[in-house]
Amino acid sequence: MQLREFVRRLDVVDRFVSGGVSPAVDVKVVFDCLFGGGRPVAGHEVYCSREEFFSVTYPTAGMVRWLSVLFGVLAGRPGKNVFVLPAYLGAGKSHFLAFVLHVAALYRECRGVGQCVVKELKRYGIDVELPDLEGDLRVVLFHGGYASSPPWGSGVPTKDLLRGELVGRGPVLYLFDEAGMFDNRFGAQFADYMQLLSEVFVEAGPGKALVVSYSLASGQYSPPSLERLRRVDPLIIEMDAVRNIVHIVRRWAGIDKVPPYREFRDLVGVVPEDKVKEFHGKVAETYPFNPVALETLLLLAEESLVKASRIQLTRGLLQSALKALKSAVERGGGLVVHGDLPEPGEVVEPPPEFSKFWSSILGLYRKDEEAAGDDFVLRSVLRHVIYRSFVGRLMPRSGIYPDEAALILGNYDVVLGALPVSNAVRRLGDFRVQKTAGGYVYLPLPDEYEALAKALVYVSEEEGAKAVHDEVEQLVKSVAKRFKRVAVLGWKEGKAEGVSSFDDAKKAADYVGERDFSALLVDLRGTAQVPRRNNLFVVRAREGAVPGDVKEFLGKVAVPPDKLSGALYMLGRVKVAVDRVAEDLESYFPDIVQVEDRALRQALEDGVKVRLERIKEVARSYIRRYVEKWLDEVLLGRRISASGGLEYLAKYLGSSKPEAVIEWALGRAQVFVKIGDLWDQWLNNDDAPPYPLSFDDFVEGLLRRCREDCNCVVREGGEYQWISEGGGCFYELRDPRNSEVALAYVEGSVNESVVEQFLTYLDSRGSVEFTYQRLGGEEVRRSLADVLREREDWMYLKHAKYRIEKRKKRLDVKVNGVVTSLAEVNPGDEVVIAVESDEKISRVIWEFAGVQHETTVNDVFFQFKVRVGEDPQYVVKIVAEFADGSVVERSVVLNVRVRRRREVSTAVVNVGDVVVAVSASSAAEAVRLLERLKEDIVEVVEVRAIEASEDLNLRLEFRGRRGHLQQARRLIKAVEPVTQNVGVTVKFKEPVTVDKSLLESLGKGALLWTKIVEE
Repeated sequence: MQLREFVRRLDVVDRFVSGGVSPAVDVKVVFDCLFGGGRPVAGHEVYCSREEFFSVTYPTAGMVRWLSVLFGVLAGRPGKNVFVLPAYLGAGKSHFLAFVLHVAALYRECRGVGQCVVKELKRYGIDVELPDLEGDLRVVLFHGGYASSPPWGSGVPTKDLLRGELVGRGPVLYLFDEAGMFDNRFGAQFADYMQLLSEVFVEAGPGKALVVSYSLASGQYSPPSLERLRRVDPLIIEMDAVRNIVHIVRRWAGIDKVPPYREFRDLVGVVPEDKVKEFHGKVAETYPFNPVALETLLLLAEESLVKASRIQLTRGLLQSALKALKSAVERGGGLVVHGDLPEPGEVVEPPPEFSKFWSSILGLYRKDEEAAGDDFVLRSVLRHVIYRSFVGRLMPRSGIYPDEAALILGNYDVVLGALPVSNAVRRLGDFRVQKTAGGYVYLPLPDEYEALAKALVYVSEEEGAKAVHDEVEQLVKSVAKRFKRVAVLGWKEGKAEGVSSFDDAKKAADYVGERDFSALLVDLRGTAQVPRRNNLFVVRAREGAVPGDVKEFLGKVAVPPDKLSGALYMLGRVKVAVDRVAEDLESYFPDIVQVEDRALRQALEDGVKVRLERIKEVARSYIRRYVEKWLDEVLLGRRISASGGLEYLAKYLGSSKPEAVIEWALGRAQVFVKIGDLWDQWLNNDDAPPYPLSFDDFVEGLLRRCREDCNCVVREGGEYQWISEGGGCFYELRDPRNSEVALAYVEGSVNESVVEQFLTYLDSRGSVEFTYQRLGGEEVRRSLADVLREREDWMYLKHAKYRIEKRKKRLDVKVNGVVTSLAEVNPGDEVVIAVESDEKISRVIWEFAGVQHETTVNDVFFQFKVRVGEDPQYVVKIVAEFADGSVVERSVVLNVRVRRRREVSTAVVNVGDVVVAVSASSAAEAVRLLERLKEDIVEVVEVRAIEASEDLNLRLEFRGRRGHLQQARRLIKAVEPVTQNVGVTVKFKEPVTVDKSLLESLGKGALLWTKIVEE
């Protein structure tokens, strides 16, 4: 609903705004019209006409109350009768006095009857209780603006003279408007006069009233006469017009009803719901104003801003409000929003200390306003920000600066809707408005480009190149997931998500050079040498001209380079410079640090950082946009060379599929070919389609296609895979690279050689019976022998099933060359065990002495060795696996022979023999033996001597005491003259192993040894 439907007095509004109605009421003119028969001067017709004046006057509660009090005093009611009306210029004092004069004129017409006056006022919607007045009301007006002579005339005023003006008369009303001007003209005389006059009125009491108005100015000054009036303790009349400005505007505009707005549903979801409800609740109170716009207008009219704004309380506020209302009506609006408020330059008049601040932000605003053009909503949002920026600077308080929600609500017009306002707020980033933690604000920010130019001097080209490298990494990520390896050759080393970076060309080439991995190389330097292959894609830099917008941008901080690469590096340097400036604002913006207001300083710092970040984002966007133009050359696989860079690459990847590679490879498998060879052929063939395919993906894709079509026969290690026993195809590769593949059908015809090899392989596994359907649905059962003969049925085999009756496997186990499951062996023997079959054994697993071993065989024969110990029995468990998955188990028992030890006497010993004793049978041999043995190995020496006549029979033992060998020798020498029949036996402490030295020293004599033998 448009405002024009509810504004009934648009003509009055037009007259007021255009100057046809004076915004300031001249009480003298009104007095002359009502009581002196004068004619209204231009602009005062409304104020002099009772009909028009009461029609545009909204009776505030304060006005009604003070009117009732004043005329009650004039009617003789007890109470104070001196009234003082001090207020700032434009607060509504004169309008109130004009109101009093019109009521006084009504009393004259009604001959003092109060109900007559009340009835007439009710015609205009003014409801007030007024008393009757006895006698004719005499009204006297003195106006400071017309103070050519003093109020007391010539001579010196006295109380008696003044009393004479009051005594014996009916009700008397003295009005002084702009009394301060009398102070200015007549000085202390006027102050003395007012003191006398007020005292006379107090003495006169009810029936007589004195009303004096003063226009105050900001500051501490108070007119002398006002101070004298305070001595009689007057009633102070307080104006409440500002609080009722909405009703005053409605009265002037003839708005007597408010549209019944429902909930503003278009705001829901754009602004928090609680704020929408609050806004909706206020509109009925503030109509025709948007509640937030009215708040801004009232802030400008606050007394604390009286020196800084031309919106001087009621008068200026009413003028600005009606002007805004007219603007809203003319544009067809439904509410008065910020865009309807007067232009800031017309309203704001900053004090000297804020003039520089105001001119700075006003200049920013005007540039933005010009850039906004005819976009009313955007201009409205900007005007909202500029007004709040000014008020917030002069009256810092919470919530002054608007956030997004406040901007949307403050410029919401029911006719325009929420969407245009929301879009306008989103566009603020393109203008000079700063978004701070406290809200959106205009700030007199320093030139950030000048600071960047200083910082740029200390940023190297390599640092700029690294910044470009970083952006390239981010761009490359969009296609990186299609490759196993992605390398960027530039100015840094490192690993980002999905991208590896190198500053060395050889390292980069080596990284992408692994043939089994798909790879993308982004070569910023253009120096990498890599052989082309069909799973390697290369994007290279190509020099070009610098775009105009980049030149313009870089020209703000330095002389732009001539080449695109240099421009990109400089953009990277700008990014780095922004970070350095943001981290050291004190050095680059010393003026900010000197701002004493902490809140403003923080806002300035935040604003600078926001603008710096915006510049950084512009640099980043240019890098991203033009690095793709720079990275123009594209090499795809072996043969494709193109322009278009990463964009071309992305389109190619989006349109190509790996299935084309698989089709190309299988087309070369009409005979058995190793998968690894097919892979190599595709990698290096100029006619093959390029694609980022790795070997594992190639194998997976090939097998997937083989399963889908059931058209591949795979051969691995003499085994074949194609159709499975239960139907369908089965492929499981142990060594994909060396596995061979061939097509079972080529262009719809049976590849007989390949199919025949598969059938022959099945025949080797056992008795096979096939089941398949011929064309027409006939089910056929055939033995493998029949199938081999009936080649015309081979075309149906891909959908066949078969059953194999496996032959029993023969497996012989040999121990030391003899087929047996039980063998006797000696302790410590190394035993050779062999397994042998008439079919190839794929794997042998054997277990011996608790340890399991495993070996891949792929042969019909295999042998291994085990060594037995001292245990009486060992079991060797053997498992043989065959190519068809069958398993045969065998066990071999090895019994170990038990060894018996006994002692034997012998005259001959050899190195290694173990002996426990040695004997000599003559005295000479006995002495020689004892001389050559070491004492520490001998346990017992037994000496025997027998004479033939048996007169001597001697038997002595010498045990391991020190010197016992020497004692035994002495004994033998002592009896030697008597008899030669002397024998000696030496027993060792431990069995002694005969070594070469022992044998050489004792072996030539006639000795008898006691040796240990095992059987």
